[in-house]
Amino acid sequence: MERYAAEITQRLDDLVDPVVESVYLVVPTGTFHDFAFRNIRVIETGRLIGGNLGGYLWEQIWFARFLLSHKADGYLPLNFVPVLKPDVVVTIHDGNALSHPEFYPTVRKRLYRVLASVLLRVARRRSSRILTVSHASRDELVDRCNFNASYVAVAPPGVDHITEDASRTAMNVPEPFYLALSSATYNKNFEWVLETAVANPNQTFLIAGKGDFDAILKSHGYHAPPANVRHLGYVSDEQRNWLYSRCAAFLFPSRYEGFGLPPLEAACLGAPVIVSDIPPMREIFGDGFRYINPDVPATDLQAVTNCPDVGALRAEFSWTASAVKILAHLRRTHADKRGAIVHGKLSN
Repeated sequence: MERYAAEITQRLDDLVDPVVESVYLVVPTGTFHDFAFRNIRVIETGRLIGGNLGGYLWEQIWFARFLLSHKADGYLPLNFVPVLKPDVVVTIHDGNALSHPEFYPTVRKRLYRVLASVLLRVARRRSSRILTVSHASRDELVDRCNFNASYVAVAPPGVDHITEDASRTAMNVPEPFYLALSSATYNKNFEWVLETAVANPNQTFLIAGKGDFDAILKSHGYHAPPANVRHLGYVSDEQRNWLYSRCAAFLFPSRYEGFGLPPLEAACLGAPVIVSDIPPMREIFGDGFRYINPDVPATDLQAVTNCPDVGALRAEFSWTASAVKILAHLRRTHADKRGAIVHGKLSN
């Protein structure tokens, strides 16, 4: 989601007309940023407080206060709307807080789900316009979360940021290897990777991404990863690009996604991909793929490996095209106003 916020904001800067629109990126005071915009002005207001909830509190207090005091209209790219100023345009990436309580097994996660559920309901009732990242996510918001279909539009992520000459930083890892990259959450289904590694002891499996990997291991009955599995933790964009370009295949056995950007990124750097049979993956890759059952480990990896049509993917998924859609909705929704405020808290 952080990638979505950053890329869309950058593309909006290229699209807005500063002669007729006053557009601002609002960020917490003192937070690091290196934005270099031509048409969007960066404004700092308020401060982050409250630890992991700091971003949400800032949105609810300081961003809402800014909109109200300036009589401005807002866009938030990361799921939630301010309760005090809910009539904004918002991108909701998925509705799992309302539709999948099983994704929140711990007390801390259940408390977050309560907060997220409240804010999603506020967005459902009061936001000016809702965008989401896939038709699968739109169907979920409408069918399972009771959003009004006429107010939900689709603006998917793009792959414009992944070019064939993208910067790459080599890593000291054994080759060949299969790669999985995502945050360590339940729906990402690292259990499939672990069990597939056990079923393929002569292959090397690398797992990259933020999160508590040890907790994932313990939740699936592992005291340590299988001998042929290596956890890399967080990797930079340059390291990620190198891993994508060198892997035997990129593994994405997710049980649930709003969209699912990593396999699209990997494919654009030449990686074959192995993806689960869930609606967003079929939306991206089509019906001609060999999809995996996310509950059944693979014993024959070659049999479920796919080589996507990269040209078609690049043509279909563009950050610029989605930014054009978002700006059109902002202008249409606020046709009687002078401009929009672009929310600049790019992560929570």
